[in-house]
Amino acid sequence: GWPNYKVYEFDLRDGKIGGMIYEGGYITSIRYDSYSGYLFILDRGTGSGDGKLVIYDTEKKRIVEEIGEEKLGYPPYSIDIAAFD
Repeated sequence: GWPNYKVYEFDLRDGKIGGMIYEGGYITSIRYDSYSGYLFILDRGTGSGDGKLVIYDTEKKRIVEEIGEEKLGYPPYSIDIAAFD
């Protein structure tokens, strides 16, 4: 079967792992944009067209949006996110 990846909060100040913020199929990339405070997660899914781009708000600690690969126009593993301030 396909792997099951999980993304957890991690505090760089004290090195402690917090709660799980996302669980998906095969996560190919994670980027943080310090300007917006969003974490962008590219999830390939199971490879059967169920991949998505997940946008997580680190301030509100919630997923803002999940954009499926059909709406993206590309599978998430074929794009990259440039996040910078």
